[in-house]
Amino acid sequence: MLPELSARQVDTVVFESRREQDTGDRAILTHLRRSGQVAADMAVVWSRASSDAALWTADVIAGIVAGWLDGEDRWLALFGERITFLEAEGI
Repeated sequence: MLPELSARQVDTVVFESRREQDTGDRAILTHLRRSGQVAADMAVVWSRASSDAALWTADVIAGIVAGWLDGEDRWLALFGERITFLEAEGI
């Protein structure tokens, strides 16, 4: 995802901190920067999920959709009007 965001000239990317995995994530970022896949001036930071709802919203939506795929539609019924399903060919 970072190379694509860099190609689109995104200035700042904020990842949810996963504490024990942050070091590995930073190592990947360093490799991507050294190989020229991510611009050196793109700010990439890690933040606690509680600091910004946008950092955990994707997890909530993924849980709702996963439940729906498993036959549990209770949560989809509550959030269905706010979720748009997109179909992608060739995936």
